[in-house]
Amino acid sequence: MPVSHKHKCVFIHIPRTGGTSFRELLRTDEGWDNEKELNQEDLLFVQSTKEEAASHTAPRVLHKQHLCLHHMNQLDLITDEVHESYSKIAFVRNPWDKALSSFANHYQKYCIDFADYVDKIKIIVEFINEHFTYNLESDFYPNYSRVTFNALHGRELSSPFMPWGNDECVIDPFFWPQHLYTHNYEDDFSLNGLGRFENYEQDANSILQILGITALIQKTNSSKHEPYQDVYTSKTRDIIAGIYATDISRFGYKF
Repeated sequence: MPVSHKHKCVFIHIPRTGGTSFRELLRTDEGWDNEKELNQEDLLFVQSTKEEAASHTAPRVLHKQHLCLHHMNQLDLITDEVHESYSKIAFVRNPWDKALSSFANHYQKYCIDFADYVDKIKIIVEFINEHFTYNLESDFYPNYSRVTFNALHGRELSSPFMPWGNDECVIDPFFWPQHLYTHNYEDDFSLNGLGRFENYEQDANSILQILGITALIQKTNSSKHEPYQDVYTSKTRDIIAGIYATDISRFGYKF
């Protein structure tokens, strides 16, 4: 989450959209506030609800580099002035390609194959679509952590919460629909600049030029996999189309 007061800009990093390359380049520019970069460690422990604190249950653990604007505000990582007056930029990606990239990059270790992965994220994303709220004190977050853990590990969804390792309520953002990053509470588009992974270098360099940053960018942290069209079956294609229907419609993507 780099913030530039010099360039009056906040970068919103949606997972698997080329954001690592963009964020790393921004960190090298002297105008960016690296104290707000939040990338020195991967996870951010946040205050649990009063009830959880009293009962010593698991704290909420967020991925620092993938916070949305609403969470940045709730955690006092940006001021209201920054939220209102600074440019907010992000990149989006074709949901079919993004799902395959997440599988190839990390989540294949939880699954028999890609079809098994799609079946698992169907459970997770349907839960998000039905229950999501930006309020970090909501029961959605520990419930989402439980559903994600149980789905990935092949457990019954009604099973008691199983900690990820250290009694943590880990909020994994990799399955979140992308519009949750780009739209606000009222479901209005809340960014000033939006690039596309499919046109990454051109869009990224255009944004940098608008910001007054004279640098060229190339993608890093890319996953290696076949073209997504060659991997999907009609069943897995339709599952992604269903669970990410809002992203597909709003950003104009096609299989």
